[in-house]
Amino acid sequence: MAILTYEEFIEKFPIVKNKTKELAKQILPLNPSIELAEIVAAVLTDGHIDWKSKNRTPRPSKVILYSSNKEECEWFIQLVISIFGIKGKSTPYKPKNGYYKLQPYKAQIDNSATARILILLGVTPGDKTKTGYTIPNWVLQGSKEIKLAFLKTIFTFDGCKPFKRKSTWTISYSCNVSKDALPKGLLFFDQLKNILNEFDVTTGGVCQHLKKNSKFMLLMSISARKSIVNFYKNIGYLNQTKQERLSFAVKEIFKLLRLDLKENSIVLEKLKRIYGTDKETLNFMNKELSSNYSYRQFEHFRRNESMVPLEIIIFALQKTNHENYLPEWAKFLTNCYLSKEPLINSSTKSLAFEGE
Repeated sequence: MAILTYEEFIEKFPIVKNKTKELAKQILPLNPSIELAEIVAAVLTDGHIDWKSKNRTPRPSKVILYSSNKEECEWFIQLVISIFGIKGKSTPYKPKNGYYKLQPYKAQIDNSATARILILLGVTPGDKTKTGYTIPNWVLQGSKEIKLAFLKTIFTFDGCKPFKRKSTWTISYSCNVSKDALPKGLLFFDQLKNILNEFDVTTGGVCQHLKKNSKFMLLMSISARKSIVNFYKNIGYLNQTKQERLSFAVKEIFKLLRLDLKENSIVLEKLKRIYGTDKETLNFMNKELSSNYSYRQFEHFRRNESMVPLEIIIFALQKTNHENYLPEWAKFLTNCYLSKEPLINSSTKSLAFEGE
């Protein structure tokens, strides 16, 4: 079903040049698609719909995406061509000050029809920090594939690379808004949390930090190990550097993960019966796992007096042929361990570009 028709375009923009009308007629109607979700997500985050004033009346004139590497710009241009049939250009971008000093390239689409269509698809024009933005309804009500494409893209541009504090890995997402745009910004984060929940990813609360420029930085974090693993398994990044860092984080979580499950004592008791005593079981297990668990530790594990490392649970499941009782996200890690293959995110398509 179309999310935008030519008639709706003309109703919203009745006074446009004939050239713009003809181009809009060629492009519309538009149906939801993965590519369209990626375009909208990219412009909502690190993009911009420029306004050109004439007689004090603002007019959308071009679409811009800022990036730290040229490959992202080329990726965006090819997406726009695939949906709108409009070519763009990628150029170095060297502002004298501001945040965009960190993003030395830009993709630019000089086309009024494309800019106006993106506005009608839910992209806020002008300075988004002053007006705020929300997730378009057609994405919120779209298929899981549409939501996945949107999430993957916004986290690629506005989500941070996973970082570690002590033993806790975190993925944070942030944006800046003015005081007037704060309610809409908070609504966006509420929508984002709800979509993430559909992919079994939970987040913490939204923090508000007042900056020196009188704007608020809104920040939300994913820190639970289960959610980090599910973010890797179900979502991921388009950016290769961020994806590799995420893969590293998941590998570390595997090494550190301990689980408190009532079935642990059952399977470890079965393991003990195979080898006879706690000491004999421990010696064989340490040799197989190249580990150095103590006799007292194993006793606590077997009695369910402390959480059991995932590698021990996997070892016990293998040796006893006990039914795998692990939660789905932990089974994902288990399958990676048993296959002896590098962690692979099967839901993530070929990564489009490298860089930060």
